[in-house]
Amino acid sequence: MYPLILAYGLTTHKAQGSTYKYMIADFTSITKLTPQQGLGYTMLSRATSRASIKTINFKSTDIKVNKHAIDEINRMNRESLFEWKHPLSQLNPNSLSIGHVNIRSLNLHAKDLKHDKPILNLSIICVTETYANYLSHLHRIDNFNFWGKPIPHGVGFYISKQVQLTEYSLPNEIIDIEYHTIKLDYNHQPLILVVIYKSHSQHLTGSFHIKWTNFGEIGKSTPSKKSGKNIC
Repeated sequence: MYPLILAYGLTTHKAQGSTYKYMIADFTSITKLTPQQGLGYTMLSRATSRASIKTINFKSTDIKVNKHAIDEINRMNRESLFEWKHPLSQLNPNSLSIGHVNIRSLNLHAKDLKHDKPILNLSIICVTETYANYLSHLHRIDNFNFWGKPIPHGVGFYISKQVQLTEYSLPNEIIDIEYHTIKLDYNHQPLILVVIYKSHSQHLTGSFHIKWTNFGEIGKSTPSKKSGKNIC
């Protein structure tokens, strides 16, 4: 057996604003004094989970709330109802709506996208930084098809199945950026949509402005036989 010596300690006040994997809440000193309002919450809210909190000499009477704060919360619930509606939830279903999400890995965040109801009201969701070399059933979203390219960071589109489109594959001649292009037929008018990603570590050159003129040729051309396909 070896004696243990406390090598590090932190008061409740100093711990405020920090998060710890484990927390010991010692109420010994509080029981000797008049409990301060809100102090118990500060002590018990520093750990990542309830299971990782250990209490010493805890009694429910040590927890004191601020009556003025409770009264204000009740007043706001009665008089200040939050009635704001997300703009994407009020889109005209007959219009073409386009948005962008920097997904930062489909593997990690496809589930979040599937449950983001306002975003799913869009006709087309442009995504960047997919980090997906191939698409699986885990990336599928009901009523959407996915079009994209397995390039280093990954770019693509989630497109509503109600949208008619043709995918075009342009030579990736702009070495500083990643992009993917589709051509839509909206209200009998051609619409070219390009999703572009540039890493913060990359620097655009004059070639970007020169090669950009290539996109103007899409409206005059026919789909490439080597174009990408609906892969999800």
